[in-house]
Amino acid sequence: AMILSELLRLDAEWHQEDRTGDQLMPNYVHAFCLVADSIDMLSSDEQPHFRARLATYAEKLGDLREHPYISERLSKLEPARTESPSQ
Repeated sequence: AMILSELLRLDAEWHQEDRTGDQLMPNYVHAFCLVADSIDMLSSDEQPHFRARLATYAEKLGDLREHPYISERLSKLEPARTESPSQ
């Protein structure tokens, strides 16, 4: 899953100049979903790298961030913002 997500990312990066954002979107959506569904299986050393990738992919998802499948994964990955230390 991680190799395929990297290939999708690379394909999108290679074609940034000759494709529209809408044409690149499927690459980022698929890469995001592959990583989000597999990240818990990675070692603790690998997870930070791929969590950073998820953040990058999430920035490129636009309105698809609201899709139920994607928003569910985003909510699991984002730290709880309500748990801030009191001062």
